[in-house]
Amino acid sequence: MRKSSIFLAVIGGLLVLIVAGILLLPQAGMAVMNVMKTGKLGMFFEPHTVMMLDKSVEMLERYKTDQSNYPIKLENVKDYLSEDELFINGDFMGPMNFGEKLRPFHYERLDEGNAYYLFGIGLDGVPFTEDDVYPGEGAIETSAGFKKPSHGA
Repeated sequence: MRKSSIFLAVIGGLLVLIVAGILLLPQAGMAVMNVMKTGKLGMFFEPHTVMMLDKSVEMLERYKTDQSNYPIKLENVKDYLSEDELFINGDFMGPMNFGEKLRPFHYERLDEGNAYYLFGIGLDGVPFTEDDVYPGEGAIETSAGFKKPSHGA
């Protein structure tokens, strides 16, 4: 009971702030509405996408160490999770519509399982374009098989 009351109070307070901000600061309100309308809200979630891509690289390397090549599908790495690990094959950058599932990362096994492409497809939802999101440099350096595609591949 107490947790739900606190939750409702927090949600109510946030709604009041949003409405007040829209009414009192019309330019800020318009900016928020434009971001929501254009679907660019996902750009704020890029760090989460990179974090999950980094985790995916780690899991792919565990898989390759055990199986001597990279998996056909990214979902196959789930067998290499420890009990306390979480793996989400999902691009947090989009879609950001209620009720829709996260888009999976673009994973493509190359060179008979010796290399792979792995990236988030960005806000446009199209792979191999300028807005694709890649794992962090640290994760890339730990992978012998990661390949970054050239745009327009």
